Amino acid sequence: MYTLNRKATLSTPKVILDPGSNTYIIAGRSLPIDADIFYKPILNWFDELLKSQSGKSIQIQIKLEYFNIASSKRILFVLYKLLKLQ
Repeated sequence: MYTLNRKATLSTPKVILDPGSNTYIIAGRSLPIDADIFYKPILNWFDELLKSQSGKSIQIQIKLEYFNIASSKRILFVLYKLLKLQ
């Protein structure tokens, strides 16, 4: 499983998805011009996690101070993928 790491910008959140250090964070503001393009690698990462999950517990921190309508749909998709991990 690979690490996904993106720095925060004025319009996109910081994303750290690192199974090696058991760190899972999405934090900041989510106002990307194209939410599909920004969230697609994140959703793909969770798909890979679902395939390789070994029963290990994870804790994800989602700390978004603001997100737009387009981001809300993608965040909901992330939450759906987390439900599948149960």
